[in-house]
Amino acid sequence: MKINLEGQNALIGGATSGLGRAIAIQLAACGAKVTLMARNRDKLEALRRELPSDHGQQHDYLVVDFTDSENFKDSIQAFFMVKP
Repeated sequence: MKINLEGQNALIGGATSGLGRAIAIQLAACGAKVTLMARNRDKLEALRRELPSDHGQQHDYLVVDFTDSENFKDSIQAFFMVKP
């Protein structure tokens, strides 16, 4: 499926494998700026480099552990306070 998501942002949890990875790739191919979230920095960096950026979007990632809810919440808040 190809829809126009240029100018849109997507935040994807569990992004380094399975459905999260597939969704991240598809949303990037449709033009969204994708922010990947998972625990493994190396896998996040590798996937970020692999994501399509045909629309000039700059993808990003956030290292988070979903099992630590306080740390997860703090990480998300800090990330979005820094990002425009």
